[in-house]
Amino acid sequence: MEVWTVKRILEWSVAYFAKKQIPNPKLSSEILLSEVMGFKRIDLYLNYSKVLSPAELSLYKDFVKKRSEHQPVQYIIGKAYFRKLELYVDRNVLIPRPETEVLVDKAMEKAKKILGQKDKLKILEIGTGSGAIAISLAKELEGKVEVIATEKYGPTLEIAKKNAKSNLDEKDLEKIKFYQADILPDDTSFSKEYSDKIDILISNPPYISEESFERLPREVKEFEPKNALLGGKEGIDFYAKILKASKEMLIQSNGYIILETDPITYRLLQGLAKEILDGPQISISKDYTGKERVMSVKIG
Repeated sequence: MEVWTVKRILEWSVAYFAKKQIPNPKLSSEILLSEVMGFKRIDLYLNYSKVLSPAELSLYKDFVKKRSEHQPVQYIIGKAYFRKLELYVDRNVLIPRPETEVLVDKAMEKAKKILGQKDKLKILEIGTGSGAIAISLAKELEGKVEVIATEKYGPTLEIAKKNAKSNLDEKDLEKIKFYQADILPDDTSFSKEYSDKIDILISNPPYISEESFERLPREVKEFEPKNALLGGKEGIDFYAKILKASKEMLIQSNGYIILETDPITYRLLQGLAKEILDGPQISISKDYTGKERVMSVKIG
């Protein structure tokens, strides 16, 4: 009977993933085995000679099978990391990307500027998904901050609420309100409470064009929610809805709209903002790889 040590099982799974053309086979192997063993990744190399128990071996081989079918690692282990957060994720939510941290960075920058001029701040996120953006802002911003987060799909919204409870203390949890809605709730009480009172509108909406969607990796195209990716023929359908909604919800002077985009759609998005909004002041920020990633719009 073969003895499966940490070293032996890692060597086997790396080779197996490479044969199956799984991206980053070593990283996938380490993350999955760390989860099974209850280790940090670095601890695997301090426990090379440890023998896996039958239960650990069975679970790891189940993980390897799923990954060999191109299932994302984050869905297999049920968690993803974003900024200071550990988030529960499954196929109801898009896996948070590192480049989206630039979106949060930009919102933090604008928020701190606004809080230097007034003592209250209201931020509206449209399409919260896993809650990564809204929860990060509630956790990291000090002061009288209210984060309003909308999400169209019920199961997705429940995941965002679950992540808020697991990542925020009682004080910061009070900063967030969740609403189920396609863009904005249509009830009059929501409009009465927030119309013309939002300082920052932020969103990472679906912005993949139909043509680009067909070129996505299998991990994304076959497993992540299509409704969180596909933004119509040119990738700008949701932007149009959000920009029109912003005319109802933003403070018209010194308010900001901050949207994630990409090198393919950002020029179309700029044109759309100029068409829908009155005299927008537009700037584009690049992500850590030098790609156009965030469009910031100052109103008034």
